Amino acid sequence: MCEGSPTPSRDVTIQTGSVVLRRDPNAIQKTIRSNFDHFRSCYKDALWRRREATGRVQLRFVIDESGHVTKSCVEPPVFADGDAVDCILGRLNTIAFGAGSRVTVVYPIVLLTDR
Repeated sequence: MCEGSPTPSRDVTIQTGSVVLRRDPNAIQKTIRSNFDHFRSCYKDALWRRREATGRVQLRFVIDESGHVTKSCVEPPVFADGDAVDCILGRLNTIAFGAGSRVTVVYPIVLLTDR
């Protein structure tokens, strides 16, 4: 859960999320999408635990000037599988976004089965 996390000051809506406007939102989105297989593997593990697991994970994270994720959390409502949420946050924290200004990003991930 996000307690005491930074609040985006000036949001711009992009197709799959909100991003504070100081980095190229398309570059952030492209980086997240290029790492989506990592998030998907977390979700597949959740499906092994509960076949009907679906939901949304609203990520809030800070990218520092060097491009690393320094803070990350999930905003409520939280996806019911805590292990999957921890896995997704763990994977998010390993993504490198490239150098730029410090930003707070809010990015939703919708988890649905292919069935």
